Amino acid sequence: MKIHLTDIDAKTPFKRKLTYTARQLHSENRDVKLRDVAFDLEVRVDPMGYVARYEFKATAEAECVRCGDIVAYPLQGQDWIALRLQPPSEHHLVLNADDMNTKFLAEETFDLDNFVDEVVDLEIPDFPRHEQECVAFESHTAPPTNRPFAGLADLIKPDKNQGDL
Repeated sequence: MKIHLTDIDAKTPFKRKLTYTARQLHSENRDVKLRDVAFDLEVRVDPMGYVARYEFKATAEAECVRCGDIVAYPLQGQDWIALRLQPPSEHHLVLNADDMNTKFLAEETFDLDNFVDEVVDLEIPDFPRHEQECVAFESHTAPPTNRPFAGLADLIKPDKNQGDL
């Protein structure tokens, strides 16, 4: 869904509630399924452009990096972002943290579906895993030993055919 920013009235903010029962996110290194996504957006006209405030809740399902089973994460967040139609000047300086919440747009439309994906994707852990130790992961761990380097002696035995080095 695209929002035409120039259609937003200065006195009346644009408000939208989006809900998705299921949505698939494809990133470079993982595929994540989103369930029960609720996204509230309010866009207001600002002297420098527009300000978008948002709040969301969702459940993300991703593959556990340890055992490969699916792990579900509850996600929620709220923030704001400044939308600017003018590109930054070549002398633009980032003065404070507020400048980091600025998105410079190439056109007067704002792709809301893409924005929802970006916002939610930033909340998903980079390496999803179960909070408790995985059952499959526990079965592959070595038993504890008092001699952690005992196996190294087998690796450095000299070959009888080559003589001493």
